[in-house]
Amino acid sequence: MIKYDEDGEPIEEDEEELEEGEKKDFSKHVPNKQIYPKSCILMTGSNDMLINRVKELPEEDIEGTHYNAKDMQRRLKEYRTANNS
Repeated sequence: MIKYDEDGEPIEEDEEELEEGEKKDFSKHVPNKQIYPKSCILMTGSNDMLINRVKELPEEDIEGTHYNAKDMQRRLKEYRTANNS
């Protein structure tokens, strides 16, 4: 439930600090179905296709970024693990 101050502004409630390894409890969360998207777009691509696409970028576009072979492999592995792909 949202609480408001005397000016009608919402009061932000401080969240409890979690102990190390403890996860936030969402069991009492009530989702607002009015803000659910009606559709979504799922884009897929193989690791090789994504890496090759970055390799085709002009060098000045990727200079100083994390777009290198080692970082790309690591980040794609983390993404695939986190998203069960």
